[in-house]
Amino acid sequence: MPVTAPRGHNAAMDAPVDGVAGLLLTGGRSRRMGTDKARLRINGEPAAERLGRRLARVTNPALEVGQAISGLPPVPDPGEGPLVAVGAGAVALAERGHNGPALVLACDLPLVGEALLRLLAGWPSTATVVPVVEGQPQFLCARLSPAALAAAGRLAGSGTRRHRSMKSLMATVPVTWLGPSEWGAVASARDFADTDSPADLGGLGLDWTPG
Repeated sequence: MPVTAPRGHNAAMDAPVDGVAGLLLTGGRSRRMGTDKARLRINGEPAAERLGRRLARVTNPALEVGQAISGLPPVPDPGEGPLVAVGAGAVALAERGHNGPALVLACDLPLVGEALLRLLAGWPSTATVVPVVEGQPQFLCARLSPAALAAAGRLAGSGTRRHRSMKSLMATVPVTWLGPSEWGAVASARDFADTDSPADLGGLGLDWTPG
């Protein structure tokens, strides 16, 4: 029997945003956490799987750059920081024929929700789109333009370590900065919380265990 959407249901809100890919970053050494952040169980659910599922609902294709633990198709992480990981993801997307923008999401942002991802993916701009929270740009919860993805690949391969940062990437491409007046309807500052240590998790009141 065919399934009929409930009256008033918007099917587009369940489908990936057209032309936008996703990159979930699950690498990193997790030194301050003392255990692998990507494998943490938040409220009983592995963080990487939680975020991978949300990213896959919003983007297509959605890939994991890292440890192959999210359920998304994996891409090896060179282990040299987020920019190099994004560069590796950009190459993998190009090999799959994707030439549009991509959402980038780090696994240590476990509270990022689907509504926020959809807002970023569908923002009406051809530039890179970066939320700003309490004055801090959220480079690892952002939509990178095709130009930014290409630049990430070039910077990652430059061999110059001081240029291998997300901040240096943003200096090379047009960026649309979104403040609370833009993202506040679908998220709070808490949703962008970066969980680098057990104290961070405890401060958020999260029920968590090592993976």
